[in-house]
Formats: sequence, structure tokens, C-alpha cells
Amino acid sequence: MSLRDDQGRYVAAKTEWLEPILDVEIGEAMGLLSALKWVDELQLRDVDFEMDCKRVVYCL
Repeated sequence: MSLRDDQGRYVAAKTEWLEPILDVEIGEAMGLLSALKWVDELQLRDVDFEMDCKRVVYCL
């Protein structure tokens, strides 16, 4: 995960390791959940999220 400001400049990044190996869609959804929790912990508001997995995006 990476955070950028409204100008597109890098602010912070975070990685996590998930086991067991999952389907791409499940992994992407879990990554989004983790990113949502991180943003909430940082008390950030008015945040846009970008993802690679269209199926997860469409399900939201």
C-alpha cells in the first residue's frame, strides 16, 4: 500500500504478508480491507483508493 498527497507525492507505504496463498480477487479484497483499516488508524479523511482488480472494484 502507498499513500500519496493531493499532488501525487509519496507520503508513506506499508506492506503485509498474507498466508495461505489466495485467489487474486480474495487477496485484493483483503488488501483493500487492510488499507481501509490503515487509513482509519491514521484518521485520514476524503481518501481515494486505486486497485488493479476490476472484479473487486465492480463488487464494491
